[in-house]
Amino acid sequence: MKSITAIAISKKASLQLVLQMMIIFFPLVCMAGPGFEGEQQEVPVDGGLSLLVAAGAAYGARRAMRAKALPKNDAEFTA
Repeated sequence: MKSITAIAISKKASLQLVLQMMIIFFPLVCMAGPGFEGEQQEVPVDGGLSLLVAAGAAYGARRAMRAKALPKNDAEFTA
């Protein structure tokens, strides 16, 4: 019987472990602290979300144009 330290972890398993740890601990690091002191107003952060929506719309329009231009057999799964 092999000891726990002698078991080799595959590259895929180690990558999955690192990604899971990042998903779990990254939000803890990025949590907001207490609000501003005094009369300062908090500013909503929506610039990034607007850019993601615009990029998604542009990508969808591009896919639709390409699917329309290609023959029906070639339109599947092409970027």
